[in-house]
Amino acid sequence: MIKENIRKRLQEINNTLSLSSSDGYGYGDVRLIAVSKTFPTEYILAAYELGVRDFGESRVQELQQKSNYLIDRGITDINWHFIGHIQSNKLKTLLQIPYLKYIHSIDSLQLLNKLIDFRNIFSKNELLYFLQVNTSFENEKSGFTDYSQLLSASKLAASAAASESESTSALKWIGLMTMGPIRTDNFDLDTQKSFNLLLDYKHRLENDLQTPSLNLKLSMGMSQDYQLALKYQTNFVRIGSYLFGER
Repeated sequence: MIKENIRKRLQEINNTLSLSSSDGYGYGDVRLIAVSKTFPTEYILAAYELGVRDFGESRVQELQQKSNYLIDRGITDINWHFIGHIQSNKLKTLLQIPYLKYIHSIDSLQLLNKLIDFRNIFSKNELLYFLQVNTSFENEKSGFTDYSQLLSASKLAASAAASESESTSALKWIGLMTMGPIRTDNFDLDTQKSFNLLLDYKHRLENDLQTPSLNLKLSMGMSQDYQLALKYQTNFVRIGSYLFGER
């Protein structure tokens, strides 16, 4: 039953992602991240058997346990995405988790500096990361809220990547992440404002950084708003309850 329910939802999501590109309002291939946080490993296994390889977690200990569980069963071709707030004292533990490929939630200059300091921990693997931006300006969210601060962090991220040769660099900044509004009286309008602002920041950074061939990726869109995010050129959508069911 679990697998069949996931199969139906997965097909629907993939059809939507495919249609968004063919209709001209998507932005090339969009990667689906199955947000498996708080779901038992049987849900991950069911999605894996259906071809899903990208999974999102928001707690370091839970990710560590699930990663070890799958490795014990010989599953090593998973891409883990960390999408939650990172406590600085848990960053080192997070970076040592096998098959961690993406971090979507570098939300402060302090955390970015610490990530760069720890770059050798994962030297055998490539780690891609996003700077988190609070485009709805809600106090309960983390992330950069001021463009000048975001620009400073982006310069540091770009500089850190440039200091290593392309062939040996394990740590790579690839884009920006945001979440739609939590509190709103007009969901569609406020969500589109939030996503449009991130798209605007992407274009401004690509212009201001003056880095050849810089093409920042966007991570935005969750179960309730991923179809809106597709209209604003998202590259990664993070879908949990719509795929797996209510927690």
